[in-house]
This record gives sequence, structure tokens and C-alpha cells, in this order.
Amino acid sequence: IYERRPLVCRIYPMEINPHIPLRPENKGCPPESWEQGPDLIVSDRLVDTELLSLIEQSRQADRDEIVTKQLICQKLGIRTTALKGNGFVAYLPDMNAFAAAIEQVTEEDDVCFESSGSEFHVAGQSALSTLRNEGAQVTDRQPESYLFIPLQAA
Repeated sequence: IYERRPLVCRIYPMEINPHIPLRPENKGCPPESWEQGPDLIVSDRLVDTELLSLIEQSRQADRDEIVTKQLICQKLGIRTTALKGNGFVAYLPDMNAFAAAIEQVTEEDDVCFESSGSEFHVAGQSALSTLRNEGAQVTDRQPESYLFIPLQAA
């Protein structure tokens, strides 16, 4: 039954993102989950080759789906993202429109990605200025179609 579970469920409680440290206190696992068993991590390195393979499969699946996800966002008018460490952008699209976008993108033979003028929503004048100076499209305006959650004071 374990092999039939979704990939992300077989990886949990490990972190898929290499920059996020594993912190048992932040996981929803019962205490016995953390009892001593075979070594999974030694000297901050993952040593369980099966688990390492599952994590790499998950990362590759994410990479393989980049264009599909971009096209879905394009169809939904999602064009603003946050900068890592500065904040989060959260959208709540209409679920019927979301399902229709997924269906359209997965059924299309001729994929056409158009530049949609993507932008970063950032908090803080320093981040805003730095990104603008590098030529990025940025905003700090009040969002209308999404929620911006800053991780630092503006």
C-alpha cells in the first residue's frame, strides 16, 4: 500500500526543499515516529538512498511540470509572485476556471506560452529599489486579485 501513496506522502516527514532543515517539532507526526531507527541523515546529509531517490523524483516532477504550471497561471491571469524570504503571494482562483485551465492546458497539442509581464510583489523599499535597478518588474501596491503576506516590515 505504501508504494501506491502519492510521492509527497512517501517522502514526508522529510523536506523536499534542500534549503529547509528537518525540524521534528514542526511536523505532524506522532512521537514514536522520531524514535531511533535506521540512519536517514548523517552529518546533515541524507544517506537513505531509497528516500533520496523519492525526493529526486519529486523534484524532477516539479521541473517537468514548469511549463504546464506557467500556462495554467497564464490562463488564470496569475502574474505576480513574491521574492523568497520577502513574502508570499496567495491566490484563490475560481475552482471552475482552475479546472477548465488545467483541462485546456493538458489537452492542447500546440503549447504557446506568451510573456505575460510577470512581476514580483515585495515588501520594503530596499528590495523594491534593488529589483527595479536590476530591471525586474516589481510592485508594492495593494493587491486586488491575490493576498500578499510580507515576511518583513515594509
